[in-house]
Amino acid sequence: MYDSIRGVSGCLENTRLEIIGKIIKWIDGSSDWPVCWLNGAAGGGKSAIARTVAHLCEGSNRLCASFFFFRGSGRRSTIIHFISTIAYNMALSIPATRPYIENALQQDNHIIHRSYERQFLKLIVEPIQSVTPPLPPMVIVVDALDECDDKQMIAIFISIVGRAFREHRLPLRFFFTSRIEEHIRSTFAASPTVDVTYCLGLHNFNADSDIRTFFRSHFATIYQQKHRLMRDISLPWPSEEDLGRLVRNSLGSFIFAFTLINFVNI
Repeated sequence: MYDSIRGVSGCLENTRLEIIGKIIKWIDGSSDWPVCWLNGAAGGGKSAIARTVAHLCEGSNRLCASFFFFRGSGRRSTIIHFISTIAYNMALSIPATRPYIENALQQDNHIIHRSYERQFLKLIVEPIQSVTPPLPPMVIVVDALDECDDKQMIAIFISIVGRAFREHRLPLRFFFTSRIEEHIRSTFAASPTVDVTYCLGLHNFNADSDIRTFFRSHFATIYQQKHRLMRDISLPWPSEEDLGRLVRNSLGSFIFAFTLINFVNI
């Protein structure tokens, strides 16, 4: 699957290939770490990475489900329907799990109001375990844990996932992203989650080269699209000196780069 990273278009504009490569190797690797937590500051491109990973997994029939939290956006900002949404997506991507999920719902009409641990057991763990023959590891992508308004509950869910992998052999990989907020950091640092989690920090990956690539691509597009306005501007535009200054001023933030490009492109 690693070779297909460069074929993805419209996601990261050929950026963050190093960290995406590590994530893909984790997916294809051993089951010692069935959970991966990508963490970093705002603007580092975590959501774009999550979408790229989901896209790659979908293309190789390895995507079980995905969920992107978004603060202040109704159901996407709470955990209430989170597990049932994952189960619904799993039933679509792995049809063999559907009868088991439907059976769980028929046996307990109120299961979505039960504890999150019971929901996870009945709607995720038992259905995926019931599939024969065994599946290759399927990936569940959960982006922006810090955007969930239910802080205590999202921490509990992380622990539930950790316990599930300690107690069961599951053909699943959970890929989480978030900022480093204390309720999330402390949960990933505690047992049982710490024992099954592969941690990746954006701060360990220099983004300057990626941001330079992003700037080059988008400035070139602007130059082509506004050729009449730019006809008296000589290439390269911007100059290497100016480009280097923009990269340094970005301080590794893709939000800064996006904002600047949008401003220039008005």
